[in-house]
Amino acid sequence: MSIISSTPLLSKQESPSYSSCDQGSGMAQIDPVVMQRAMQLALQMLQQQAPILDRVENLKLGTQDIYSGQIKNGKPHGAGELKYAQGNRKKYEGEFADGLPDGEGRLWFQDGDIYVGSFVKGEREGRGEMAYISGSKLSGKFSNGDDKVVGTFTRRSGTYFNGEL
Repeated sequence: MSIISSTPLLSKQESPSYSSCDQGSGMAQIDPVVMQRAMQLALQMLQQQAPILDRVENLKLGTQDIYSGQIKNGKPHGAGELKYAQGNRKKYEGEFADGLPDGEGRLWFQDGDIYVGSFVKGEREGRGEMAYISGSKLSGKFSNGDDKVVGTFTRRSGTYFNGEL
C-alpha cells in the first residue's frame, strides 16, 4: 500500500538552536495532514485484522435452539441470547465464544432457577450465584460445570453452610 500525497512528508522548522536548513541540519516535523492520513490507514488495517462480528436474529442452530446476537464464522460469538429447545435449560443471555456460552452471563432453567456468573466453554465455571425457586441461594466459585462449588449455600430460612458444597 502506498500513500500518494502532494504534501511533503517532512518539512523543516528552523530553530535558533539549530543550524539553518541549507547546512543539512534542523528539526524535522511530520506534516499534520500526512500524519492524519497515516493514522487513518493504520486504523483501517487494524480493523481489517479484527474479527468481523455480524448480528443475526432467530438463527436456528442444529440443535433446534434459537440464537439472536453476534456471530463469527457462522457461530455465536460476542453478545447474544440463546433459547433452548429441549433439556433443563430455558434461556441464556451473555457472552459467547466459538458457539458456546463463554464469559459473563445469565442462565434460566425450566424449573425457574437462575444462575448469574461466569461460563467457560458452555459450563458454569468461576464466580457465580445460583438462585433457586425455593428461595435458597448458592454463591461462590463453580468448577467442572458445577460438580463442585466452594462458597455459601443459604436456605430461605437464613441458615447457611460454608465450604465445598
